Amino acid sequence: PGNAKVVGSYLLDQLKPFQERYPSVGEVRGKGLMLAVDLVVDKKTRESVDPFSGFSNRLAAVAQREGVLVSAVGPKLIISPPLTFSRENVDELVAALTKAFDEVDN
Repeated sequence: PGNAKVVGSYLLDQLKPFQERYPSVGEVRGKGLMLAVDLVVDKKTRESVDPFSGFSNRLAAVAQREGVLVSAVGPKLIISPPLTFSRENVDELVAALTKAFDEVDN
């Protein structure tokens, strides 16, 4: 659990910039190693992407292709790695999600 707090904080710090970088990221939030990326069509109104559009599934598919598993749940990406996750693992996850958003969020 101590690792989850430290590494989870690092993961959250690495993902927070996605809120400014990508048009579809409304909020990145979480505690420990349980995080969510809220996907929106409008940042001002915080209107969620259509859960049936397949947008979150496309992001998750690219992340998986890049070697990372995230869960597409409606208008969210859920990130819940094991408690043994390391900073190096976080860097790999962030690189995969960057690739996913660069490809899908245009």
